[in-house]
Amino acid sequence: NLPAEIGACAALLAGYAWPGNVRELRNMMERAALFADSPVVTGAMLEPLSAEGPYPAAPAPSSRAGAVTPEEAMRQHLLGVLEQCAGNISHAAARLGIARNTLYARLEKYGVRSHRPPSRRPSRPETAPAPAPTGTGIQWERRGITLLCAALVEPDGGSAGAHTSRALEVVIDKLQTFGGRVEELTPTRVVASFGVDPVDDAPRRTAHAAMVIQKRAKRAREDKSRTPGVKIGIHVAQVLVGRSASRSDMDADAQRAQGPLLDQLLQTIGTDETVASATTAPFLERRFELVPIDVGAGSADQAYRLTGQERRGLGLWGAMTQFVGRHAEIEVLRGRLAAAGHGRGQLVDVVGKPGVGKS
Repeated sequence: NLPAEIGACAALLAGYAWPGNVRELRNMMERAALFADSPVVTGAMLEPLSAEGPYPAAPAPSSRAGAVTPEEAMRQHLLGVLEQCAGNISHAAARLGIARNTLYARLEKYGVRSHRPPSRRPSRPETAPAPAPTGTGIQWERRGITLLCAALVEPDGGSAGAHTSRALEVVIDKLQTFGGRVEELTPTRVVASFGVDPVDDAPRRTAHAAMVIQKRAKRAREDKSRTPGVKIGIHVAQVLVGRSASRSDMDADAQRAQGPLLDQLLQTIGTDETVASATTAPFLERRFELVPIDVGAGSADQAYRLTGQERRGLGLWGAMTQFVGRHAEIEVLRGRLAAAGHGRGQLVDVVGKPGVGKS
């Protein structure tokens, strides 16, 4: 029922108070459009809004004690979002559609917490700092992490300046919007990780973030000729992740070991292009268009240029896959289709284990 779905979507958008204003609305719709599997954005795709519920509005002024002010309403809203995210600042900022620095500023403004970064991950955010837990150990596990390296390129080959700083802020904002965490930062380069903090489909989120960053950079250059270009490399690696009561972090040695590979990836492409490593391609090839790059005989791993939007369909490189060993089932379906064509309605239910190919 498409009208009902559109109505539910409109009701969610109208019922939410948008504490992040136009910026939060833009980021929310940008994510919904990118992750949607249909041409229409429905209410189910706006899960963060549904989970948070509308921002609690302040009641009309009253003489009775205990009336809620707009400041208190905002404070309670921030507390609720932090509680849903288990105190994780990155997740809370991504849910609100704002940068972590912006969220820190709001937390301090409304008295939710006065220190940054948080000393621990509380089960329920508190207004006063609590003592750090004692006796907590660090647990190590090997996990697949997606790394994104974005390097800014000045149009005339000049050094970093004000234009580069503003462009870098935009890049960081988009990375955090899609759930990335900044790991390394220089005046012209940023490395972010996806998956150190739990996140759904980290490679896909990383690819979407890269596409949005490239589009934003191109639009900015249409207005400002001095806006730098950007080169982006994406790599999936199995690294050790240490998890404690307060946070999760990659093993520093493993993180540094990925630097040369990211540098090598960036050398294979030009400005305003995105490249994916050989280990990344299997995670993206069914949803994105990847073009092999001729990296020369000296390189052991194949690299791929990310060239297109998310593709609809199950085939690799644009070709639909074929059923194998399903002749009997196909004949049954053809028979049901022929019967329906003669006016006899049919109902077909396809059942199978994940991965057998029901589509």
